[in-house]
Amino acid sequence: EKHGGLVDDYFGDGMKIDFGVPMPSWTEQAIDADAEAAVRCGLAMGRELDRLNEEWVERDLPQTRMRIGIATGPAVAGSFGERDRLKFTVVGDTVNTAARLESLKSEDVDFGPQPCRILISEETLRRLGDRFETIDRGSFSVKGKTRRVQVHQVIRPRAEGGAALTGESRSQ
Repeated sequence: EKHGGLVDDYFGDGMKIDFGVPMPSWTEQAIDADAEAAVRCGLAMGRELDRLNEEWVERDLPQTRMRIGIATGPAVAGSFGERDRLKFTVVGDTVNTAARLESLKSEDVDFGPQPCRILISEETLRRLGDRFETIDRGSFSVKGKTRRVQVHQVIRPRAEGGAALTGESRSQ
């Protein structure tokens, strides 16, 4: 919520967070802002996971990793179901694409040194401009799509002027 997202659903060890709802974003600027907010939210989740993992190491507990998939595009949002059981949710190809990005296997797209892997669609990357350091991970066949999906991994925000904020620079 601090990043403008709405937790739509929890399922197993996962969750779905929507941006640009319940009031839809119609302008290019608003859609760009939603894409950036989703990525910043993912990075914040990764920082919290780092903190938790450090705490768990100190307590001799196992560490964990997290996968995030972000796709930008049209979706249908509203209350679905029957009168006795309505639920607000977001559905559509964009939502499915985000889920498919999240579920890509570690063998296909490794985590690297980060315990939180954030994969984004080509449209999300376009909307972010050069505000984030990313790695092009190639194109993948995903369930429900006839065309391969181009996948990018978010590493960190860039400082003003496009330079990486910390660490070594990687190509976009």
